[in-house]
Amino acid sequence: MDAAEQELIGASVIEPRITLEQHISGVEFADGRLGDMWEAIRELAREKIQPTPATIGDKLDRFDPELLMTCMGTGLPANAERLADQVREAAYRRGLDDALTVAHQIITAGGDPDDALRRISEVRRPAESSLPAWNILDFVNRPMPPTDWIIPDLFARGDRLVLTGIEGLGKSVLLRQIAVCAAAGVNPFTADAAPARRVLYVDLENSEPTMARSFGQITLALHITDRIPLTLSPNPGGLNILKSHDRLKLRSLIAEHGPDLLVIGPAYKLWVTDGRRSDEDLTRAVLAALDQLRTEFSCALALEHHSPHKETGSMRRSVRPIGSSAWLRWPEFGLGIRPADGNQPGCRVVDLVHWRGDREARDWPPMLQQGTVLPWVGTDGAGHFVRGAA
Repeated sequence: MDAAEQELIGASVIEPRITLEQHISGVEFADGRLGDMWEAIRELAREKIQPTPATIGDKLDRFDPELLMTCMGTGLPANAERLADQVREAAYRRGLDDALTVAHQIITAGGDPDDALRRISEVRRPAESSLPAWNILDFVNRPMPPTDWIIPDLFARGDRLVLTGIEGLGKSVLLRQIAVCAAAGVNPFTADAAPARRVLYVDLENSEPTMARSFGQITLALHITDRIPLTLSPNPGGLNILKSHDRLKLRSLIAEHGPDLLVIGPAYKLWVTDGRRSDEDLTRAVLAALDQLRTEFSCALALEHHSPHKETGSMRRSVRPIGSSAWLRWPEFGLGIRPADGNQPGCRVVDLVHWRGDREARDWPPMLQQGTVLPWVGTDGAGHFVRGAA
C-alpha cells in the first residue's frame, strides 16, 4: 500500500481544508478505498463538518474503518503539498504504464501505429489542463463585474492593506477608525455616507480595557448607539497560524461572522519562530495562510505591521515593513504613517506614505491630522481637509 496515500488521508483528517487546496482527485489514488475517503473528506470540508470515522463512513457505501484508523496519525498537514505531488506523480506513471501496455499490444497485433501513439499521447498530467488560457481580445473584451467596494473608492473586496508606522504614532487607532467607520457606513476619511459592511477585528496585542477605551472613543464620536456589524476578538497572547490548531480557530471565527473586511494584527503576533525555517520561509507561509482565508471567505484584509528602527546616520525611520521582503510584494496597498512637519504632542500630523506602488489608484489621503471628532482626519497636504471631512 502506498505510504504517501495513507499519509495524505491522515493529514486531511487533521486539516480537511487540504482536500480543497490540493488539486487531486480520488481516482488518482492507487487504492480506490483511499480515493473514496479523500472525496468523502472533501465533501465534509465543503460542508464544514469535521471528518471522523463516523462522518466519513456516512458518506461511503464502501468503507473500511480499520484502514482509516491505520491512516490517522500518519501524515502532517505541513507535508500535504509534497504528499499530493507524490500521489499525482504515481498516478501519472500508472497511466503511462497502462497506455504503453495497450500501445504495445496494438503494435504486436499488427494494429495502426498511429492508434498506438495516440493512446500514449492522451496520457496527461492532471495539472496540465488546469491553467486558464485566453485569446487577448477575448480576455480584454469580456464583461467584468463592477468593483465590489468595501469602502467606496478606497478599499475593494479582496484587497490587502499592510499598514506600518512607528510605535505609539497611531496606526492601531487608524485601523480601528477604519473598522468602525466601515461597519457604521461612513467613509473613514471624508465622513461621506457609505454602505455598512460586516467587519471582524482580531487584535493580537492589546488588552481588553485598552481596546474598550479606544473603540469607545470612536463610537462616541460617531454617536453610535445602535448595534453595528463590527465584531471584536481580543487575543493579546497572539496566534500561531502556522499551527493547524490556531489556524482552524481563526478560520472558525471568520466563518461564523462572515466579514467583508478582516482587520488583524500586529503581524509579529501571527506566528512563532520554530528555529528551523528562515524568516523568509515563515513569512511566506503566514502570507499563504492569510491568502487562503481571504480567498475562501471573499473579504478584504487590513493588517498592522511594524517598521524597522532608525538606521544609523538617518534622521528618519523607514516605514517599509520590518522583516522579509515578501511583505513588499504581497499587498495591493502598502501604507505607512510617519511624523510630518508640524507634528507635535496634542496636534499630530503624519504623512501617509506609500512604501510600495499601489496596484490600482485609490483615494488614500496624502496626510492625516489629529481630528476633533474622529482620531484621524484626511488632509490634502496643503492643510485642507479632504472633501466632507471637516
